[in-house]
Amino acid sequence: MKHLLQPKFLVAEVIEAAGFAAENCPGFHMIRDNIVPELTEAGASLDVVESPEFDLMSAGGRANAAEGYAKNPAGWCESMWNYLGPAHPPMVKHTLLQRD
Repeated sequence: MKHLLQPKFLVAEVIEAAGFAAENCPGFHMIRDNIVPELTEAGASLDVVESPEFDLMSAGGRANAAEGYAKNPAGWCESMWNYLGPAHPPMVKHTLLQRD
């Protein structure tokens, strides 16, 4: 399971979190044009994206997002804005969320 900690698989969680935030946080929109650059930067080629491991990480990312949102929707949305919006940390290479 150690290989799942590689950036090419971890990026699946980030993209799922951005998608979940766009679906559930008022005024949030995913910047779709930045998804492929984020995947590319992480080394997630098409064969990686179509792998069972990537699917597993995507499902985990979605489950973690749903759990965080259920506990504190407003707080979770704000934390996702800080993590995936314009002021994102260096580990996220591209802004994935915009806000109305």
